[in-house]
Formats: sequence, structure tokens, C-alpha cells
Amino acid sequence: LHLAPAAWDSVEARSQRAQRDRYMEPEWNTAVAARLTTGDHDMDVQVRLRDGAMIAARSSSWPLQVRMAIADTVQTLRVFDMVPINGPGVLWSMIYQAVLADLGHTALGWGLAEVTVNDRDLGLCALLGRTGTGLPPDQGYGKGPVLLFDDRLYWHASMAMAGRTFTSSPPPQGDWLVAPLL
Repeated sequence: LHLAPAAWDSVEARSQRAQRDRYMEPEWNTAVAARLTTGDHDMDVQVRLRDGAMIAARSSSWPLQVRMAIADTVQTLRVFDMVPINGPGVLWSMIYQAVLADLGHTALGWGLAEVTVNDRDLGLCALLGRTGTGLPPDQGYGKGPVLLFDDRLYWHASMAMAGRTFTSSPPPQGDWLVAPLL
């Protein structure tokens, strides 16, 4: 993956902020242009950080999200997170998706790749598929709504509960968890 030096510096600064806050706000997260090389094939892509809460406590950097043009894919993925493998959690996620697919259920794609960004070795990374406009057709489904279970409301409710000066029971799950339609 090749980014302009200024773009990579911006991504790294946002990654450090997300690591500190343990959360990446979508408002802070802007995509930058990059060039992805796999084998002898070069593709123009957009790179940003993964939105939302931290998914791997031991990771030294925030996961990158790559979005490719409609015609391009890497290991059959168009939109994916590049997550360094620092423990079994990421591998369990991949196994879960493989089991879902084997059972005939909708599953996000996954893959493995050795990743370098501007000659900085990130090591072995899991490529975890993300939802997007290409997911229903790729799974053999027609047009229709896609449900997105969003953890941002949970994150904000948890932060608000942690900032209180008095004790009480947390609100019921139905008060903060939603599934908006895309």
C-alpha cells in the first residue's frame, strides 16, 4: 500500500488519537487516496481508519479500512479492514465467517496478506470484509434493505454512564441499541 507522505502522517496521527480514545469518530475520519499493489496488479483505492470502538486491545495501530473501485477486488473483497494479527480474536472472527458461509448464511469475506505501507512492514494482517453495496449481489441476493447493527450508540451510552457521579443500574439494552436501515 502506497500513500503520499503527508496522507500517511495524517492517518498515523488519527490512529494515535483513536488508540488514546479507544474509539474512532466518523467525523474525524477522512479517506485518503492510495495505491494498492498485489502481485503485478496496481489499483487506486481509498484508505481510512476503521470507524467505531477498538476491536483489538493489544494492537499497536488502529485498523485501516480499504475501499476499492467496483471493478477491483483483492481476494474477492472490495471493502475490507486490514487488522494486524496479534492474537486469536481476529482468527476466531475469520473462522466464524467461514462457518456462516459453509452453512449457507450471509457472511463477510476474509483473507490474509502480508502488508507493508510505504515500506513499513505491518506483518501478517487479516483482511476482514465490510458491508457495502456489493455485498448482497456477491451473496446471490437481489435488491433490498441491509441491516447495520451499529455500536456507536452503545459506545456513547457507556461513556455517559462512566462519567456519572452517582451509581445506578445501566439502561436496558433496548434503550441504546438500534439497527438502522442503510
